[in-house]
Amino acid sequence: MPRGPSLGHTSYIPEKERYHVTKAQLLAMMDTMMGGRAAEELVFGPENITSGAGSDLKQATSIATHMVKDWGMSERVGLRTIEGAKGLQPSESLGPNTVEQVDAEIKKILSDSYERAKAILKAHPKEHKALAEALLKYETLDSEDVKAIMGGSKISQESKTS
Repeated sequence: MPRGPSLGHTSYIPEKERYHVTKAQLLAMMDTMMGGRAAEELVFGPENITSGAGSDLKQATSIATHMVKDWGMSERVGLRTIEGAKGLQPSESLGPNTVEQVDAEIKKILSDSYERAKAILKAHPKEHKALAEALLKYETLDSEDVKAIMGGSKISQESKTS
């Protein structure tokens, strides 16, 4: 539900402190971030997507960029870090081919994530609809609510009134 400039918000509360995040965890976070835009496209069509996913896209792009440039998590770019000015432009240490390769890899990671998000939503239309209806009714859901909905159960009224 809209609150201020944000039209929706997903926050992640880790179960325990994490100092290191795996590649699989990063990709899963990106898939979640892509879910809102993917849902808009599937429900309303590609011509009717909105700017509502802007913050999620920014966060997902940041993760993909770190994966490629800082954490060596790209097979195509390799096990290395890429130093340089903010953004992607040729420099003394980076040739234009490297810059293009880094940019293409970031784009591929984001595109793959978006396709995984769409595939998940297409594979679970009943759960998607149930989550959307619960969000319209209750405005916020915690992890227990989401688990209940995904398991086919109803949300406890007591948890939403306290």
